[in-house]
Amino acid sequence: MNDSSLTVDRAVRILLLTVSLLLAAAGAFSAESDARRSSPFVVHCCVDIPVIAVSTVTSLAFPLYDRSVPRSQLWVSSRGSLCGMDRWVIGKENDGLRLAGDVGTVVVPAAALCLSLLEYPSWGWSGVIEDFLIAGEALAVSAVIRTFVCRAFPRPRPYMYDLNLKREHERNYRWDIQSFFSGHASSCFAATTALSFVYTVRNPGSIWVPVLWAGGILTSTFVTISRPLAGEHFWSDALVGSAAGILCGIAIPVLHLASIHNGDSEVRIVITAGFCAASCSF
Repeated sequence: MNDSSLTVDRAVRILLLTVSLLLAAAGAFSAESDARRSSPFVVHCCVDIPVIAVSTVTSLAFPLYDRSVPRSQLWVSSRGSLCGMDRWVIGKENDGLRLAGDVGTVVVPAAALCLSLLEYPSWGWSGVIEDFLIAGEALAVSAVIRTFVCRAFPRPRPYMYDLNLKREHERNYRWDIQSFFSGHASSCFAATTALSFVYTVRNPGSIWVPVLWAGGILTSTFVTISRPLAGEHFWSDALVGSAAGILCGIAIPVLHLASIHNGDSEVRIVITAGFCAASCSF
């Protein structure tokens, strides 16, 4: 039985918990702001740090419960219920790509968080801490969303549809039916998108902007693609996970924009019979 994915899954959550603790310590330090110009973002440690901590603890707690689910509660659906691109994954197995994806899902988000240090020359430690917190929150929120979704919509992993692979890889507990959606994809895209977004807002003319976006997209895409090719997820799991990560990576920084908190933005929701629309301006 190969439990490398489980080990990495726990490592990611421990990384998130570590981030929340570091941010808690940094919160007091951030009061001594040495920013050299007005920041385009606003963070509130009394709100953001609890969000990160609660999201992380929740993501850590549920896998512990999953191990108690007996084998009799697991099932395997018919291949006929899968779309064509997902059926193609059944029978795929690649230990090298599985390991690469597992390593990437730790290295890529960690590297994205560390790249917040790029803000120091222009924005000082205040900018570094703000970016670190925003990217960490996007990562934590994406993790907790995946935690609830994979339990609300259980789906057997690809190896559960192949008798030989099932005997080799099944864990005999809930991990086997948590294919939807890919946490590896969502974590990588959430962290890299958030970091790229905040850096672009702070430094719109910097030569590092296209480098960050390209690097984040390429590394996150590699991790995402490795999961179906390794037989751990279906393509639809990877696509939805990527979309969820990108959404968190954009939504969390947008919610921290100073223009929103200063009242210079407008969000309007219009609801009429049979029609609903929302508009935003910053």
